Order: sequence, then C-alpha cells, then structure tokens
Amino acid sequence: MGLRPSPCVIVRGMHWLKEESHGDPLDPENVFRWKRIELNLPGHKDYAPNKSWVSKRRSDGTLEADSSYLVR
Repeated sequence: MGLRPSPCVIVRGMHWLKEESHGDPLDPENVFRWKRIELNLPGHKDYAPNKSWVSKRRSDGTLEADSSYLVR
C-alpha cells in the first residue's frame, strides 16, 4: 500500500491555493474582485444562449477574471 496523500488533503490544498492566488478581494485593482453574480438561466425573460449561466460581475459590469465561471 505505502503512504499516499489523502484526497481530502489534496482538495483542501487546491482550494487554499486558489484563494491565495486570487489575492486581496478588497483591492480595487484586483482582477478577481467582483460585486454581484449574474444568472442567465433558461426560462428567464432575458435569457441569452450565448452567455454563461452564472457569471461574476464587477461594479462597472465587466466580467471578473475567474475562468472557472466562464466555462459552461
């Protein structure tokens, strides 16, 4: 068998690394800062099929730079 790292420890480390790499969320120059979450779900009156279902938006309306929310 041998000694191998637990999957729980690996996932926890990956989440910690993601938080650390995104920097200070209160810094206005941080590209990962976001103000609101926009939902674009099928059935809504403003549904646009060419946009993601969930996206993080900055205060000026542009997308936040977190690529995990840009992929459907």
